[in-house]
Amino acid sequence: MRGIGHSLYAELREDGIKVSCVYPGSVANNFFDAVKGMNISPNMLQPDDVATLLLQLLQSPPNFPTVDVEIRPLQPKGKK
Repeated sequence: MRGIGHSLYAELREDGIKVSCVYPGSVANNFFDAVKGMNISPNMLQPDDVATLLLQLLQSPPNFPTVDVEIRPLQPKGKK
């Protein structure tokens, strides 16, 4: 995905089209309902927080492209 995203960015930037790739870590959602033994932790990324980041990317100034964003929960399983 990263290669495709970077290729699209390089191809489209001269046309003023921004391409951003967002790589989220574990997000608390119903995806984990189908994974046996995996429970949602309150420390996982929250969907609203990821949505806020996406909105910030969309609202960034025209000459301010963000190509890659990798976000991870700081302590996905809580303190040890």
